[in-house]
Amino acid sequence: MAKLILVSLLITFTVAEIRTSISEVEKTLRPQLDAYKEAVYSKNFKKVVDFYHSSAVLVETGKAVYHTPEKIVDAIQKYYTETGVNVKAQSLIDSEEFSGGGKILSYSNKWTMHNSNEILKGPYFQIWVLNDENQWKIYHDEFSIAERISKTK
Repeated sequence: MAKLILVSLLITFTVAEIRTSISEVEKTLRPQLDAYKEAVYSKNFKKVVDFYHSSAVLVETGKAVYHTPEKIVDAIQKYYTETGVNVKAQSLIDSEEFSGGGKILSYSNKWTMHNSNEILKGPYFQIWVLNDENQWKIYHDEFSIAERISKTK
């Protein structure tokens, strides 16, 4: 009986430790994500460049890959133009997850965005790394438009 209680306590502490670790990841990344989104939504693309690691990559799953912060920001600007989404129209986050530890953290979500003709939905994923200057930078940025729902009938 004592062994069973000990095992239960160990499992409880392990689960609590995992939850704490996950919340620590969110505490670390949330300010970075909020500042990144604010820079994108306010069209401050010079500032957006600074969020990316010098070896960063942006992947539009199954379509395109962009290397270097400058080419990534050009692709982001082009994306908003081509989809007809006003850059100030923010994505609605349906669900999100934070994970990782040490010098590598990740963020993922499922998003929905509206433009004048359709509703766009898809997954989004980022890997952030802690660089030599102790700054968090986006190393991998990936998204796709998994669903397009027409607003016109």
